[in-house]
Amino acid sequence: NKENNFNIISIGRFVPLKGFDVTINSFVKFLDNNPTVDNVTLTIIGKGPSEEYLKSLAEKVKDKTIIEFISWIDREKLIEYYQKSSVFLFPSHEGAGMAVMEAMSYGPPVICFDNYGPGELIDENSGLKVIYSDYEASIEKFSRAIEKLYKDKVLYQKLSKGARERFEQNYIWDQKGLILKQIY
Repeated sequence: NKENNFNIISIGRFVPLKGFDVTINSFVKFLDNNPTVDNVTLTIIGKGPSEEYLKSLAEKVKDKTIIEFISWIDREKLIEYYQKSSVFLFPSHEGAGMAVMEAMSYGPPVICFDNYGPGELIDENSGLKVIYSDYEASIEKFSRAIEKLYKDKVLYQKLSKGARERFEQNYIWDQKGLILKQIY
């Protein structure tokens, strides 16, 4: 459950554009920088051509239960994962951000690049944005963002509340518009 555990979730197709290597390497760096943390997990939901490579990156973690890979699951099960997630980690380079909006509807703060797409969907009250830089610096910045949300409970609560509010105020009608567009 969310109260006792710090569950990081990342969802999408396993392709380079989605940045799952950044997700895993940032999480590993966070663990390395904070060796005493417990009850922290990373759940990666999806599948795609980079799956074996991503699983090899996850091998860096000594306790193999800390990073969990899950293939695509049905909607009900996905909602359960969103509901028990503490943070939505989304270092995608892609312009779209439907996953970000969906995650925000369940209240986890979002950590993403400050880019077009995901970076435009969150603000300072609903998540943390990481400025683009070289690969290693990006890994460091994402790991620090995880650490900040893990350690600063007041900030965490503010961003969690803000994520839900931002979704309700800005994206519910957008969602309905997209659904109607698909129907037409």
